Amino acid sequence: MKKSHLLLDLGNCLIHTNDKPTFTWLVDRHAIAADLAEKFFEGNPCYLPFCRGEIDDINYHQYLVKALQPMIPADNQLSIQQLRTAYSQSILSHDIYMLELVQELAKSLDIIIVTDTNTWQSEEFRQRIDFDSLASCVFESHLVGMLKQDSNYWPHVLGKLGIKGAQAILIDDNVINRRMAAKSTIHTPECHFNPGKLGVKHLREQLSALLSEA
Repeated sequence: MKKSHLLLDLGNCLIHTNDKPTFTWLVDRHAIAADLAEKFFEGNPCYLPFCRGEIDDINYHQYLVKALQPMIPADNQLSIQQLRTAYSQSILSHDIYMLELVQELAKSLDIIIVTDTNTWQSEEFRQRIDFDSLASCVFESHLVGMLKQDSNYWPHVLGKLGIKGAQAILIDDNVINRRMAAKSTIHTPECHFNPGKLGVKHLREQLSALLSEA
């Protein structure tokens, strides 16, 4: 079956991310203890609900200040804007090699963005790259109400696009996401975390083989 759609992840694929700058920002700018700073992402029970859109940024902020500043009075705790600024440190620049590859593929495939994100991250991603103009359709988890690891996510996406899994190729660095997509017969070539030149070269070879198949 002819491949007609490229499903593209953003974080760690098209846009580089790294949690450490956020930890450093919290420690250096706001005197947060290093072990507490890591709770911004690690072991954060509210992160996935935030990315599913199940809680809003006010509730997310309330969790974070309790985790990061457990002994600090409420009127001295970090504001939502201060925490959003800390979060933004983890979103780096776009991958120029991946962008070149996607622009090439856009000549023959319909580009679809599929990203596990939240309201804070979504705005940061759009400041790094205009992915709305790159893709014909965008699926953001906090708007869809599901993550790519959820069992109903890929059937939902395919249904909205009106295609079969075998017509789609997913570029995603997350192994669990690729496994879940494969259950819906979506093609899932290996993609490295923050791929860069060598990672994209390897991915290009896999895609060339896939697209040459009948």
